[in-house]
Amino acid sequence: MKIKLNEYFRYIKTIYINEFSKYINEETKMRISELNDVVELNDEFTFKVSVDDKITFNLNLSKYIDENNLRSDSSLYELDQSSKNYIEYLLKYEDDVFEIIKNKLLEQIIILFINNKKNVVSMGTTKIICEKLVDKYNLPYEDIIPSKEKEVALFIMQIVGEDILFNGILNNQIEIVSVSFDTYIEGETFANLVKIWNKLYINYSQKIGKVFLPDSLYEYEKIDYKIKEKADLMKEQKEDTSIIKLKRLASVKRALVNISAHKILFNAHEQVELESNIAEINRITKKIMKNQEKNITGNIDEEYPSIIAIEKDSKRFMSKIWSNFITPLASFSDDIDFNLMVTQDIKDDIIEASIFSSDMLRDIRNVDLGYGFIIEPLEDGVAYASSKRFAYEKQGQESIGTLIDTVNVQNNSYVVDNKEESSLITPNMIINSNLKNKSIDNMLLLNPKRVYPTGIYCFVEDDDLENNSNYLKAMELTDDYNLPVIKINSFDYYIEESKDKAMAH
Repeated sequence: MKIKLNEYFRYIKTIYINEFSKYINEETKMRISELNDVVELNDEFTFKVSVDDKITFNLNLSKYIDENNLRSDSSLYELDQSSKNYIEYLLKYEDDVFEIIKNKLLEQIIILFINNKKNVVSMGTTKIICEKLVDKYNLPYEDIIPSKEKEVALFIMQIVGEDILFNGILNNQIEIVSVSFDTYIEGETFANLVKIWNKLYINYSQKIGKVFLPDSLYEYEKIDYKIKEKADLMKEQKEDTSIIKLKRLASVKRALVNISAHKILFNAHEQVELESNIAEINRITKKIMKNQEKNITGNIDEEYPSIIAIEKDSKRFMSKIWSNFITPLASFSDDIDFNLMVTQDIKDDIIEASIFSSDMLRDIRNVDLGYGFIIEPLEDGVAYASSKRFAYEKQGQESIGTLIDTVNVQNNSYVVDNKEESSLITPNMIINSNLKNKSIDNMLLLNPKRVYPTGIYCFVEDDDLENNSNYLKAMELTDDYNLPVIKINSFDYYIEESKDKAMAH
């Protein structure tokens, strides 16, 4: 029997490595390949199955049946049908324990391979693996009591996908699953969920063999991992996250097209690389949309890393666009169009700034950006840009959101909570978005080493400057920094306001 079981083990090892080779790393493959003759049998001891470095079966099933009082109908009291079926199954094969061992062996082998029998997600994934092999190879398998751990693993798979689940669990690197899960789901971390699930499972499993089997089966029936309560909510969160990713893809595509409108700023090599990135984004978009009726949100998850990689590679085109967009103060005049970059503070490790233009002043009523510095960027001066305001903080603290950009400035990393909008957004896209929303609320993050102040600006409403707080504060800054002051009256630009003034005259 032992020889046959070990031969069966080697067969399972071969098909396991073949079937799941794309998930298991070389270290895992080597560890499993080196396992041989792992099945041990013991005739004398009460029936039991255990997995440590080897798979051990104690074979005295009759003794086990007697010790657990399984011959009495009273042992079936209060058990559900699957538990009753399991007890009847043990009684049926009391004189043929080899049949039971054959049916149990596959699961024990996979437990040995995965090597993490105290983790609910790992145990549930074991069940999923077993069922896949049984379906394909028609293997003997004991599947009498529905696995609650399998339902947990299927729930996790629904969130992170089969590839992530198998890659993490089969290599005993559950952190891979954790990172992916926490990317999709807010408010409930994977680590916290697993801690709760494992506590329930361990409390149950530690009593196995120490209480009567019917009591153990009854206790298992009462385990509630509360999957149904979480599944719908978290599936909805994942779908929301996938929709955000789709919006990010659309934003990346729009930004690349907008960047290509400035291709006169790029050399021939850069133009070729830009066109290549646009072509790749178009390919990804077509691939996702091809099967949109089936699983559009699922497809974006697979392609999203490539989208972000293209976005990151394309950021090098932005410096020339920004430096050619800003109107030099030497060229500024209130009777010609202009684009200005302004900030309240130039002393921080990272500068928070905004842009506004004469076009924005003409179309947006009651603009008042107060006062501050007019600045001009050098190459790589603009580290991040958005058409709306966003939260950011130094990396190392708890992140604000799940889909985040990272900005590096002066050896400091910042995480940015701006999920849907591409970091490739151009100045023209910012202006168009602000015009559409009738609000100047864009935001830039600048490297203070790569920008320089050229003047002081202040918004005023009339000629009564001595009573205008913006003007008075601006004059304090010009005294401190010896920079010229630019006074801006938005009423002089706003088209409807100008019409009202003309009609009044």
